[in-house]
Amino acid sequence: MTYRLDEDCELPPRLVALFLRTAPAQMDDLVRAFDARDSEAARAQAHKLKGALYAAGASRMADDLEAMRAVISVGDWPTAIKQMARAREDFASVIDQWRARLAAGS
Repeated sequence: MTYRLDEDCELPPRLVALFLRTAPAQMDDLVRAFDARDSEAARAQAHKLKGALYAAGASRMADDLEAMRAVISVGDWPTAIKQMARAREDFASVIDQWRARLAAGS
């Protein structure tokens, strides 16, 4: 299932470009911290990316990252692993959608 951006989300092209330039590195940082099972760093990176996602019209994914932060904080890595797999798929979809919108001039 493809992640869908918030229906009412409209961003100026310069903000879309900023999101596309910075958010992938934020996701990479989250993945690195997650793979290292560094709870503190993973929670911090998820929080940072969550803010960018809210601004970019991906509020459901941002909410999912907040839920993942809570799971990580109690050390439930099996559940967090499932959540991270979904987050990676959703994030790729968000990036693809914003690239398409930017290319289309919206």
